[in-house]
Amino acid sequence: MEGRPPSRHDIDPPLHIPRLLPDLMLIGLENAGFRMRLVGSELTSKAGIDTTGMMVDPATMPGRDVPAFVGLLTRVTETVSPVLYQVGRSEQYAYGARGILLPLVDGAGHVEMVLGGFFFEPSPLNDTNRDWIPGALAELVLEDELAREDQTKYG
Repeated sequence: MEGRPPSRHDIDPPLHIPRLLPDLMLIGLENAGFRMRLVGSELTSKAGIDTTGMMVDPATMPGRDVPAFVGLLTRVTETVSPVLYQVGRSEQYAYGARGILLPLVDGAGHVEMVLGGFFFEPSPLNDTNRDWIPGALAELVLEDELAREDQTKYG
């Protein structure tokens, strides 16, 4: 596994990260696009719909940022690299969220699935530490986020 992303068989979420299960999603690659294979209970609760089994398709899946999400998934599969992103609070939701998409590869190193984590957090209107765009999905730069966390914790 060294030098490449893990495979689906390398990760057993109930065994390795059980505390995160409600916030996780497994997304499979198919010829027609991406399919939600597993969607955690917290994600289902917040979305108000269980998208397990659904194709990630703007025509059939609820949410205005589905095209942007497909773009992030495509980038993960093409670059075989993780992507960090956020969704800002909106008039509809009193919280924002940060997400991460991690490639899971087959024996040849091609992405076969994406493991995603989506973690909700309050984002008050007067939050000046983050550039929230109401309700919008936006990619984040990991180095910037780590620096922001260090600044918050250590001044």
